[in-house]
Amino acid sequence: MILRSVELESFGRFRGQTVEFRRGMNLVIGPNEAGKSTLAEAIPAVLFGTDRLEKFKTWGRNACSASLFFEGQGRTIQVRRDLVTDDVELVEKDDLYHTLSQFSGKVPLRGRSASCREYRALLETLLGISDERLFRATYFFGHQPQEWSGE
Repeated sequence: MILRSVELESFGRFRGQTVEFRRGMNLVIGPNEAGKSTLAEAIPAVLFGTDRLEKFKTWGRNACSASLFFEGQGRTIQVRRDLVTDDVELVEKDDLYHTLSQFSGKVPLRGRSASCREYRALLETLLGISDERLFRATYFFGHQPQEWSGE
């Protein structure tokens, strides 16, 4: 499975924006405060939740949500999270858009309920990840100072 896109409905400085990725290495470049780190933080926040919600909530509103879209092996997976309520929807579909598996429920960052265990088991089965700390330890987002001409 590869991450195909991140849809930032209301996350940090982003409102209704989608960032698409291609196979292979993808570079995200931009000047300071363009949202590069915020984009990188959206991925684990959607998968697992965050304890830094106030940093990513829409200023002046009680809203923060985003979605991830994965594809591979003739399947697509969408994970959507409302970070304010911790409501998560996960839908796996085949290449004909038939639903293969589906999850909907509350999944707080360090939750231990049956629905949290079910969701993490689905993540493990579908994406090969289920532990937030391990994901963050292996998830690479590097900063390399460069001259930026603005073009």
